Amino acid sequence: MSTSESRRAKSGISSKARPPSAHDELLTVGNRVVRCRIRKEPGGGYMVACQGPVRRVFGKTLEEARTNAREMITLWFDALDEAERRPLQSHDSN
Repeated sequence: MSTSESRRAKSGISSKARPPSAHDELLTVGNRVVRCRIRKEPGGGYMVACQGPVRRVFGKTLEEARTNAREMITLWFDALDEAERRPLQSHDSN
């Protein structure tokens, strides 16, 4: 057993460690950046969960999952921007 293998054995690190099934990414949409967690699903495909209202989207491939997340984030921010542009309506109690 080599020195590096001996160290790995003592530390509990396998030389055949699997890559993590989830990781965080920052997705940029326009001038906004949203932190998302991307997870490979056991049955295939990918799930993306983002901070804020875009809770979960899915894709068959990693790129499809990212694209779907960006589309949902865009729709959310577009709705917020539109709501901010609308004047407040007063409610008279007369």
